[in-house]
Amino acid sequence: MDLFQGNKMIAAKAMTLGEYNEYRGWKIPENEDPAREGYLVEYIGNNDSNHPNHKSYISWSPKQQFDDSHVRAGGPETLAFVPFIQRLLGEQARNADSLDKLHAFQKTELWTKLPDDVRELMARQEQIMFELQHVLNDRVELATNVSGGA
Repeated sequence: MDLFQGNKMIAAKAMTLGEYNEYRGWKIPENEDPAREGYLVEYIGNNDSNHPNHKSYISWSPKQQFDDSHVRAGGPETLAFVPFIQRLLGEQARNADSLDKLHAFQKTELWTKLPDDVRELMARQEQIMFELQHVLNDRVELATNVSGGA
């Protein structure tokens, strides 16, 4: 299997497995514990709705797995900030990816064959992108705090 790291914004509500099955209108299987703690999870921005009360896809996640892989970014008031935060996270990820690609290019033979003035400009670009990454990191932290994050 391949490894993946996600960066999607989700909404979640504490809900037992039994409550989730009841909410979905499903009968819980006999071998499942209806009191098992977990969360109803809604994948914000996913337009593949699978429940009439939600615009996005929902599922249930066991508490331990959820807690191990998610950090609280705010309460219900945060939802108004979701599109903004998603765009900000996207910009942060794109800039980090561009920096990684530039660093990889600087280790190639082609880099050494570039004219000095081109390498100097790309080095300046790298410094600016590095500073931008710090600014974006600070903005993400501020946005999650302003919007009710922990």
